[in-house]
Amino acid sequence: LNRPLCMKYRCNADQNKVQVVISGSQVVTCPYDGAMMNLDGLNVDAKFECPKLATVCPEFICPGNCSGRGYCDYTRVNPRCNCCNPNDNTPMCTNSPPGCKATNGFGG
Repeated sequence: LNRPLCMKYRCNADQNKVQVVISGSQVVTCPYDGAMMNLDGLNVDAKFECPKLATVCPEFICPGNCSGRGYCDYTRVNPRCNCCNPNDNTPMCTNSPPGCKATNGFGG
């Protein structure tokens, strides 16, 4: 196929991934944004491009990637920024200094 398709999708909170519904109960989990996945089961030799997670499942992404002033805590059901300034409660860490060294709790 060399034409656009309108496909249903769902946001899988357990995997923090987009899942595209191919047909009925057949679902493909996108490993990353832009991944090219096979359209198996439709009797066609075609692929589709996985959508951007931030576009279709914005609840899985921290706003503005925390503006580089904190890190996104993905251990929460709804990820949120942990800011460099512990008193900064803004969604994008706009009250924290730029270029600070925030750690993600995993040594990074």
